[in-house]
Order: sequence, then C-alpha cells, then structure tokens
Amino acid sequence: MTAFRIELRRSSALLLAAATVVVGALLLWLLADEWTARWSGLAYLMRALLFALVPVALAAGAWQGGRDRRAGVTELFGTVARPYPQRLLPVALAMAAGVLVAYAALLAGGSVQVAPYASYAGGQWPVVVAVGAVALVAAAWLGMAVGRWVPSVLTPPTLLVFSFLGQMLSRLDNGVLLPVLATPSDLATVAPEFLAAQGVWFGGLAAAALLLVASATVWARALAAAVALAAAGVSSAVAPATAFVVSTDGATLVCADGEPRVCAPRIHAAVLPALTEPAREALRTLAPIPNAPTRVVATDLGWAPVAPQRTTDVLVVDLRFRLNATGRFEAAPAGLRTILLKGAGTQSCPDPAWGFERDVAADQAATGWVTGRPAGPATDEYGRLGERTLSELKALPRPEQLARLAAYRTAKVRCDRDPLTALTTGAPR
Repeated sequence: MTAFRIELRRSSALLLAAATVVVGALLLWLLADEWTARWSGLAYLMRALLFALVPVALAAGAWQGGRDRRAGVTELFGTVARPYPQRLLPVALAMAAGVLVAYAALLAGGSVQVAPYASYAGGQWPVVVAVGAVALVAAAWLGMAVGRWVPSVLTPPTLLVFSFLGQMLSRLDNGVLLPVLATPSDLATVAPEFLAAQGVWFGGLAAAALLLVASATVWARALAAAVALAAAGVSSAVAPATAFVVSTDGATLVCADGEPRVCAPRIHAAVLPALTEPAREALRTLAPIPNAPTRVVATDLGWAPVAPQRTTDVLVVDLRFRLNATGRFEAAPAGLRTILLKGAGTQSCPDPAWGFERDVAADQAATGWVTGRPAGPATDEYGRLGERTLSELKALPRPEQLARLAAYRTAKVRCDRDPLTALTTGAPR
C-alpha cells in the first residue's frame, strides 16, 4: 500500500485522471441535449466518451510505461531483489485507480443532472457504464505495455493519433471489440449477451496488457498474446448479431388517468403531464370526422420495432424531435395542439409514390380545415395547391367535407393511395 500511494503521487495516474475529467466534462457539456433527462442516455454517452478517453488512456499509459528507460534506471532497478512484476504492480494499480476514479466522477456529475428529470431508471445502463470502465483500464495498461517495449517520446502521441484513426476507420458500428456504443433510440437497450461478450473481451485485454507490462520472458509475452486472442475469439463467437434489442420494460406504455387514453413509453412518462390536455383537446377537435382517432400514443417512430401500428383510431406523436434537454416537450400547449392536429392527426407516408409535394399539399389542406387557419404559406407550387384544395373543400356541403377528410385519413394511414386525390374526389372508405 505504501508503494501504491507513492505511485499515485509520482506516476502519470493523477495526470491521466485530470485529463479524463477535463476531456469528459467538456464533452458532457457540449452534448448535454443527448443525456440530461435519461439514465440510458447518460450511460450511452459515457460509452461515446470513450472515443476520446481511450486514446488519452493509451497515451498516458505509454508515457508511464517508458518512464524507467527514459530516466536511465532500468539496469539499476534490475539489481534489486524485488521481482520486476511485483515492482510494476503498484504502478499499474495506480493508473487503473486514476482512470476509474475520473470515470466515476464523470458519472456522478452526470447523475446530478439526470436524477431530477429522469422518469425511468430501468434497463442495462449500469452494466453499460461498467464495461466502459473496464475498457478504459485495459487501454491504460495496454499503453503501459507498449511504452515499456517502445520507450520513445514519440510513442504516446503516435498511440493517441492511431487510436483515433482506428476508431474512425471502424466507423464505430457497435462492434463487439469496440469501446464506443451508439444507441439508435432511447427505447433500445443493449442485449445482455452483447454486454457479456464485451466484458469478456475487455477483461481479457486488460489481463493480457497487465501480463505484458510485468513480463520478463518470451513465454510471458506469448501467454499475454494467447489471452488476448482467446478473449477476442470467445467474445466474437458468443456476441449476438445485433447489439441492441427493444427495451421491453422501457417501451411499455403507461397512460394518464382518465379518458380518452393518452399514453407514452415508460421511459418517456415525463411527457404525460404536458401532453394529456392538449391531446384530449385535439381528439375533441377531430371527433366530427367519421374515422377520427380515439386515443393518443407518444413514441419514437425512428425505432421501427416499437412504432405503433398505423390505424385510424390512434393519433401518434413522434417524440424524436419534440423533447428538450430535460425530456419535456419544447412546445407550449398551443404548439402541441398544432402538432397533434397536423394532417388531421396523421403521420406522413414514407417514400410516397405520388411525391412529397402532393403529400405536403394534402397535409396543409387537412391541417387548415381542422384548425380553421390558412392551409400554409402559398409561396411555392404545392403551397398554392394546398390553399386551393382547402378552399374547394370548404365550398362543399359539410357531410361531404367530413367524408373526404375520412377518405384522406384512411389513405394516409394505409399509404396505398394519393391522399390529395382522396381529399379532392373522395374514395371508398
């Protein structure tokens, strides 16, 4: 313990800890909108930080690993009775302690921001962060090993540059051997098998790096290489094809009290207080249309496995671009009502065969009808088309107006027919 305390003060451990905190805190601040309302968002950003923190740990470890040769004391230390591995162990532990304490400090700082706003604490997020911490320790020890065997002053910056380049060339595609995880959605969670495979890989890499740091023979270095290869082989073999799966618990719908039903995924339950009244007001506005929606569901349409089935009785609110840094809606109640009434409570069709211009014109006309406002800025061809369509629709008897709006909503839900044609001519419903 005495040697460990001395190495904490004299090694690169404190420098590594300080660099980790400074770089990590800066990135957490710059990317605050990505995580401040969700524990899972914080966990995945902690893993995203490894894009910068792993190169820093490698460089700091390499600088520490070459210390003895740079100081010219290798032969002197070789004459002492204490075995080389035993002498190197306190240094390695000090480096690991430095990077772990710094990583934990970043997590604690982020937690202070998340705790007041997060409405859901489930999922795999603690394990996601823990695996990232093991990756950082492995990087620091691997840097020490490289620095010991290549004790040049150019080794740390070379490792720094090439580790950045290696991560960029890998495209950070959530490979099991890569430290960075990029989640596609808040409603996704890392597969437990994938986390286990990464734990095996980074744990094996850390063990191999420690063997290299303390190795004094060819056989020890061969054993280290075998451990690393075995860890890579096992993790690649057991890793699932897809890193992410639907968070069954987080995606479970929870609903506000009362009727009509207004629901959101458990992980986004914080939106319900602001959403409920504007949603029910929008349902009342749409109620005269024959196939009007009867309930509202807020979800992330960008994550297809949990997107609700398109039906006329459900008004879907896409959460992807509607939330601020605290997980609440950016729009005020009046703005929320406008969002809900867009396209008479329908979602756009993906890649419409009839063209986006006609889709937008139909949406503008339907929105103008239900809100009682102009169809939209008539500054281009489809804007003028929407304005003209709304005028023609309002000139019809009210029962025909409602019938055409119902036909339009059916076309938008099924995405099998031009909604502008349905709005202008009517159709079988």
